Amino acid sequence: MNLDLGHVTAAEADKLRTLPAALATVAATVAGTAGLAALLAVVARDAADAGAVSALRTALQAVGYTQVGFVLLGVLTVTTEYSGGQIHASLTSVPRRTVLLVGKAAAYLAAALPAAAGSVAAAVAAAQLVLGGLAQPLGEQFAEDGLRPPVGAVAYLVLVGLLSGAVAVPLRSTVAALAVLLPVLLVVPSLLETVTDRADYFPTLAGARMYGTGPVPDDALGPLLGGAVLAAWTAAAAVAAAVVFHRRDA
Repeated sequence: MNLDLGHVTAAEADKLRTLPAALATVAATVAGTAGLAALLAVVARDAADAGAVSALRTALQAVGYTQVGFVLLGVLTVTTEYSGGQIHASLTSVPRRTVLLVGKAAAYLAAALPAAAGSVAAAVAAAQLVLGGLAQPLGEQFAEDGLRPPVGAVAYLVLVGLLSGAVAVPLRSTVAALAVLLPVLLVVPSLLETVTDRADYFPTLAGARMYGTGPVPDDALGPLLGGAVLAAWTAAAAVAAAVVFHRRDA
């Protein structure tokens, strides 16, 4: 029995890598993001003058939908062992629950980081291809905000999935976790924006500042603060998940 975090992480990564649903989720997310960015580019192209469209800004509009794939990936990292009953074997092999939970988080990160980077890159490439001569030169697109928006988009997607995995720990069910997370992350933010000026501190709204482009309004969170708010939500969910995971049988 080896309780080394590196070995636990490698074992959890192997489980995730051999999980058909996880592989399908990553593939569909990357392809779906590129496809959606292409559609958004078609709409932008039809309404634009030559040289007036930023492929980067067009592509980043897809991130709000792309996050669904990372929500699912984060949830699957946790719940698959519960649906199949393997969680008991995992706890027997790794009785130190903190190590097991951190190993699962690390395995998720190893899968999510390249998936997020690939999704964003594919989206920008697809938008640039569709826009063709109507697209701004890439140098101009990055002149104002640099690499911060695409890097922020990658970080946002990874954090949303990590937050989702933490929420899935007490729920232990893929369906239950998605039933909670998807409305909360996709629907609630729009409702909050209509009733409170504090909606910017909701995790997805705060995190969206990480990949926003152009000037930041005076009354809005900046990219760094928005990222910090999302990271704080994720950390709080992770702590709560760890407490629940330690206190129950499995």
